[in-house]
Amino acid sequence: MSRPIVIFMINMIKNIIKIWFLTCLLIASSDTEMSNNIATAIDVSVYNGEGSILLNWSFPDSIKVKNTIIYGQKFGDEQYKELAMLPPDIYYFLDTNCEPGSRYFYKVLVKDIYNNLYHSTASELPFGSCDIIENASLFDKNIKSVNDLLNKYVKEQLYPNIPNDSFNKLLEKLFEEEVHDYKWIENFTPHLLKSYAQIIDKTNEIILNQNLYLGLMSYEKLYRNHFLLNPEMWKNQIEKAVSLVRVNWRTLYDRYPNAIAMLNKLDPIRIVASENFQLKNPKITLTIFHLDQLKSKEWYLLSGNEYINLEKFLRTDIGTIVVDVPQYWHNVSLMMEGLIVQTVPILIEKSILYTLEGDIIPNTGDSPNLIKIKKEKSHIWLNELNWDFKSKIFHVEIAGIKQLGEKYLIRDQEKIIWSIDLRNSFGEQYLDSVFSLGENFDFPLTLEFQMVNDSLQKSFEYIVLDTVSKFIARVNNNGPWVSTISNTLGSTNTINQNEYDSELVPQLFVLYQNYPNPFNGQTRITFDLLEDAIVTLYVTDATGRVKDKILEEEFFNSGIYNYLWEGENLSSGIYFITLHAEVNNIQPAVFSRKMIYLK
Repeated sequence: MSRPIVIFMINMIKNIIKIWFLTCLLIASSDTEMSNNIATAIDVSVYNGEGSILLNWSFPDSIKVKNTIIYGQKFGDEQYKELAMLPPDIYYFLDTNCEPGSRYFYKVLVKDIYNNLYHSTASELPFGSCDIIENASLFDKNIKSVNDLLNKYVKEQLYPNIPNDSFNKLLEKLFEEEVHDYKWIENFTPHLLKSYAQIIDKTNEIILNQNLYLGLMSYEKLYRNHFLLNPEMWKNQIEKAVSLVRVNWRTLYDRYPNAIAMLNKLDPIRIVASENFQLKNPKITLTIFHLDQLKSKEWYLLSGNEYINLEKFLRTDIGTIVVDVPQYWHNVSLMMEGLIVQTVPILIEKSILYTLEGDIIPNTGDSPNLIKIKKEKSHIWLNELNWDFKSKIFHVEIAGIKQLGEKYLIRDQEKIIWSIDLRNSFGEQYLDSVFSLGENFDFPLTLEFQMVNDSLQKSFEYIVLDTVSKFIARVNNNGPWVSTISNTLGSTNTINQNEYDSELVPQLFVLYQNYPNPFNGQTRITFDLLEDAIVTLYVTDATGRVKDKILEEEFFNSGIYNYLWEGENLSSGIYFITLHAEVNNIQPAVFSRKMIYLK
């Protein structure tokens, strides 16, 4: 073998050895980096409690957690035991299997999605003591929050003065519901409400006493860990809960005399609910407000020429009575010695409540007392109704501020009568529509006012149309129903604005009924502007979808305008012609009329 070849082979072997050596160095370096990753510390805090130890940990947001494993070791034991494997979104662990009076050491091991391991620092293992339970009988596993604990504390201070569970329920609602003038009447049996004066005064002393805060703080070692709170969070939540309850309670305490005054003004007895079942007689529920005022007078339920004497039902001290009435009764009146006190419709296949303000609302079963002063608040509400049985014309006005994602409907059972088209706005809007029902309806007719969104369908109120005409409005806006002989359709309901007659004339314009109606092919649409205005005119189907925009934000001088509209490209059915008219510095007025297209 020649010398050059030998030299070449020797150099090649040297290069191979060099590459192998460098590769080994890189591998060793990589192993060292992995070892450093494993040694990355997890920050762990430990909180002692009576019969429990709470662990809470944190780590950099850059770690994408797969799971967390908790290890524990009692002082004196030889090795750690796995206590729990937790999902990635859990950052706490409550050890309740600890021995009171003993010390425990813990390790927290976090595995990321790449199988890298991170753990609490080995040289500073977190530890805590499982404190001795001083009084195990005080611990209640049903207490899940600071609010529950506060409620429990107040009840224990009141015991044995609480007469029944209704007062307990009111205390529970102090944390979660809006306090209003009517909560007393809506949550308590009326004939017992007056007897609560003493216990209300006692409750007031307990809630406003400075010992309330100190009393709750004394439960820290027993409950704080179970609520998964550190000492600072515990203190803040106690302060927040006490402050909220005191504010709400002061409101209730101040309004208790008002509730008693309202109760004293109510009729001795009222119809509050009806429950209807197929193939059975409807059941009417009445609440007795003043038992002492009943026994000296004669009381009847009346419908047409038929009546039910209530004498036998009133021979009791029970605050609620239930009476079966004939299924063919459409309306029922409560009568006292020839004087009609109250008249309500009986809804078919609906269980409802009659509020003291005249609303008809769904019976959701959330009020065992069955008494509601008014309907539930909503962003949109029925504001005015006009029903003329002779002509079968029904006119309705809704009002309010539309919220994103909300849609409002008026239904006849499952059939949509009107899908209400409100524009997005920061101010109240008033929208009218008129319906010609014709002769093909069975009366009474029950319409349902609903709100729907992506996850909820909720009914607020029922409208009952029967053989008796009605003209009612909420005064003031969203207030109680009152009878009217005039209207303010298209605008706010205030007492001094009832300037128009029953011809349903809005303030800014008149949208006349299309002619002919029903129509085949063409129909004439006519409107009369009483002032110069910016006008939008469009046609929608019964579900509220726009089918044709005739005018869009065009300026018109005052006067009468006519348009021929053709529906040849549409299918037969019900449509609405809607007119928006806006005048400077005046709330836009909206009016709709129903059209029937027949091919």
